Amino acid sequence: HDAKTQAIDLEQLALGAGLVARVLTRIELHLVLKAGDLTIRPSHERPHHAEGGDLVPVKSLLRVPGLNAVILAGIFIVTAQDLVVIYLPILGAERAIDVSVIGILLTVRAASSMVSRVFYARIVLAIGRYPLMVATTLVGGLAFASLAAPIPLWAMYVVMAVMGFALGIATTLSVTTVVDRTPAG
Repeated sequence: HDAKTQAIDLEQLALGAGLVARVLTRIELHLVLKAGDLTIRPSHERPHHAEGGDLVPVKSLLRVPGLNAVILAGIFIVTAQDLVVIYLPILGAERAIDVSVIGILLTVRAASSMVSRVFYARIVLAIGRYPLMVATTLVGGLAFASLAAPIPLWAMYVVMAVMGFALGIATTLSVTTVVDRTPAG
């Protein structure tokens, strides 16, 4: 193949990977919603309201100090995790890395992310929410960016483990921080 044909092949691979990711996401969402239908029963209680009986409007939630930054960081973190699932197969095609190895790299990232949650509470207590959010987001971003460098395969495994651990902590932190910072209502 010449360079132009190879670029078209990579573009088609990227489009295909994006389509597969969208289809799998919809299937997962459908399965989660169906599972929820089977296990979650509607409550007969009235919804809880903020003081004064009113629901808390979104505008007032967005005025909570620091909440916008945490929500935005959470969006970036989740987007990075989705992008690596699409980017890694394309990178593998460019670097002639076997598809099964790409699958193992993604598995290492996912497993590392799950392991991070085992240590989540201890790490938050030791470091604190804000410094940990900044550090794990930065480390996860640097790990992701380092994949663009021509690193050997063993280093890609290390990068994926570090990225999974860091972004696993950062994802959990962003969700729990939003819950902690929003007023009950």
